[in-house]
This record gives sequence, C-alpha cells and structure tokens, in this order.
Amino acid sequence: MIKRDKDSSRAGLPQNWQGNSTLACKPWSSNSKRVPKICATYKDELYTFDITKPQEKKLLFKPAKNNIICDLDISFDGKKILFSTLNEKMYFRMDELDTKSGKTKTITPTMHEKIDYYDGIYLPDDRILFCSTA
Repeated sequence: MIKRDKDSSRAGLPQNWQGNSTLACKPWSSNSKRVPKICATYKDELYTFDITKPQEKKLLFKPAKNNIICDLDISFDGKKILFSTLNEKMYFRMDELDTKSGKTKTITPTMHEKIDYYDGIYLPDDRILFCSTA
C-alpha cells in the first residue's frame, strides 16, 4: 500500500491520456523546466499489511528524500517490488526494492538525462518490461 500526502500534486495520478512524465512538475509548467523548486514534492511511503488486519500496517520502505512511489509491481516470488520514482533531476526512473533487506537499486539505464522510465512489470522469466519517453 502506498501512503501519499494529501497535498501531493494531482494525487500522484496522470490523466488517462497522459504518461507519468506529467507528474514530475506542477500543472502548466514546462517539462523543460524540471527543477526541484518548481516540481511537485511527494512524501510517499510503502507499507505492507495482512489483508485480514489492514489496520496493523508495517512500513516497508520510505525514500531517503521525499519522493513519489508509483506503478508498483511485485515479482512472482514476492521477493522484489518494482516501482517508479523521480531521480535528482526530476525525471522518472525504475527502482527495485528487495523486500527482505529493504535495499533499492535503480534498474533503468541512464543513457540520456531527459528520458522518463516508468510503469514497469516483471515478466514470468524474470525480465522486466517498462515504458520510456525515448
């Protein structure tokens, strides 16, 4: 479960005709001006809970700095969680969370700094498929 601050830009959801790129900055600001002082600030946290006792949630992951967590996908064995988040230049990247250790790693390439990567899924053979603006 993602806990999102009520003041998050657009509730962390793009319009149905848009991609995640529109979530990085406030409405009507140019994508070429993605700097932290004008871009949305998220305070997302990821929790786990037993479906029979949802009130007993447990914090699974909180980014070191306030950031968005979206587009969750859980690996078939349940040991990893794939999610989209913003990098330091306010472009989306895909990270993977190890559910046992709580450590994350970035899994998308950094070929060009102005490319968004988001909405990833695990395939049955452990490969990962995701969208990009490249």
